[in-house]
Amino acid sequence: MTGGKTALHQSALVGWRGKVSEALAGPLSRRTPLSADQVRIVLALTFFASSVYYVVATVRRAVDRSGLSEA
Repeated sequence: MTGGKTALHQSALVGWRGKVSEALAGPLSRRTPLSADQVRIVLALTFFASSVYYVVATVRRAVDRSGLSEA
């Protein structure tokens, strides 16, 4: 992978997410055609997507409850 993508996923995988990705990268790369770095990138994107989903769902619920969505 290129340096930019590697740096991005390394900066995104900190704390418990980093520990999970490190624990899963080796076993998953042995069982799939992906390299360990590619597995980490997929995990970083998965964590990012779930975070975005959580924030959007929370904002949507807040707007629905506040009545701001009614015109």
